Amino acid sequence: MRTFLAVVIPSLVLSDRVAAQCAAGTTQEISGNWYCSEVTAITYANFPGFGSYEKITDMDVNTGDCSSVRYNYKGSTWSSSTTTSTSSSSSSTSTAPASNGGWARQAYFNAASGTAEGLTFLNHFGAMDGIPGTSAGGPAFGTSLSYASSDGQSGAASAQVLSNAMIEDDTEVIIMTDQSCSDGGCGFTRPGGVAYHGFSGAQKVFLLEFSMPFTNSTTFNGDMPAIWLLNAQIPLTSQYGTNAECSCWTSGCGEFDLFEVLDSGNFRCKSTLHMAPAGGSSDWFQRPTGGSITAAVVIAGEHEVAAIRVLDGGQSFDATLSEDVVSGWVNEAGSVFKMEG
Repeated sequence: MRTFLAVVIPSLVLSDRVAAQCAAGTTQEISGNWYCSEVTAITYANFPGFGSYEKITDMDVNTGDCSSVRYNYKGSTWSSSTTTSTSSSSSSTSTAPASNGGWARQAYFNAASGTAEGLTFLNHFGAMDGIPGTSAGGPAFGTSLSYASSDGQSGAASAQVLSNAMIEDDTEVIIMTDQSCSDGGCGFTRPGGVAYHGFSGAQKVFLLEFSMPFTNSTTFNGDMPAIWLLNAQIPLTSQYGTNAECSCWTSGCGEFDLFEVLDSGNFRCKSTLHMAPAGGSSDWFQRPTGGSITAAVVIAGEHEVAAIRVLDGGQSFDATLSEDVVSGWVNEAGSVFKMEG
């Protein structure tokens, strides 16, 4: 979700809170964002806390107005009832839901071999130049989802596999499953839009291999790569529309920034959870500019924990994962941020 609400809280309050999180002498402010220490692991405890948001139930294409109902969640009920989409520039991606005695791979992408299994690449070019999607609702709803072209720079008439090339600045590619919402299982989606299921389940793992080389661009969103998870309801309704009431993002349904560069040329990646409540660690990951890294993201809903881990080299993207391996990622020592909700 970009144009980016990198929210800046009044500096005095934030400075006091960050100072309490940071080791002595490590607090640093850059372009309105605070940084503590470099880490390879961040854990969110009490994830995602409890709260509520406005779930979109109708979008009137004639007026640009939307209807919603209040949805309450607590702890693992958010994880189990929420499907997620992934926006990234990964060269390899694997997702796995929990299964009895271990983890079975649900989806897989390898850019070098051109292999894609169980997923669909999307972006926001719906109804442009005859591409499937919809423009109904106009700017109020924003551009709708479309199939992404192989370079991610435009839409496509049908599903394509991303090519083995860097995704350019200010370009977003959304990764969802290959299961169409035509089965009625996605809940309400934007009428006429391209719609696929997100990755569901209270327990899930994302394995990512990616790089974020410097581009030296200083244009809007230039040299500011990011990988994040969204509540799938956001792209399936309105992600970039002008009517904020048409997106549950506004009321805090869920954006989880995993690795985000917040200003051009920075070598630090931060992680932040945009929900109600919101928050994130001021510790940071080293941006992988000289080569790729592999990371694991574990959503352990039953334990109310979310963990992001940069892994040592040699991690394979096999068809299964053992419970011991995943538990090790969850329990690995690292920076801990406790959600307050």
